[in-house]
Amino acid sequence: MNPKISDFGIARTYNPGLDKEFADRIVGSTGFIAPEYRERVLFSIKSDVYGFGALLLEIISGKRCFSLSGGGDYGFLNKRAWELWRAGKLMKLVDSHLRNVPVPHTTEITTCIQIALLCVEEDPANRPTMQEVFLMLSHQNAAALPMPQRPAYLSAGMVHT
Repeated sequence: MNPKISDFGIARTYNPGLDKEFADRIVGSTGFIAPEYRERVLFSIKSDVYGFGALLLEIISGKRCFSLSGGGDYGFLNKRAWELWRAGKLMKLVDSHLRNVPVPHTTEITTCIQIALLCVEEDPANRPTMQEVFLMLSHQNAAALPMPQRPAYLSAGMVHT
């Protein structure tokens, strides 16, 4: 009962010098790609943190982290989550199957959304490390969490990779 989440579709080892033909090509699923990688082909451990935050938003909302169809034409889920965060209506982001949980679990869910928003921040320097994310998720102390600043792709239109 310990789930492991991974991207089996594109995971590969990058060998500098040997994999030159792949170095300038952006690979990944729209919505999970950190802006610094999409825009400048720069990737780091903070790129992985971004992908984790996007996945966390998907799990909580039951929606794709990027959508152009199906009545949910919202583009990046980051934008929807941020708008609801600022409006104080986070429970509207939550999948309908999770909305009727007892109040203590509501607090845990909103804490997870806050952590996800920290992970998908526009500036990689503002994103937590995965070790910090682990500690945040372990303690569930929303009062001690930093406030999210600005998620990536907030003003992005419908972008295709």
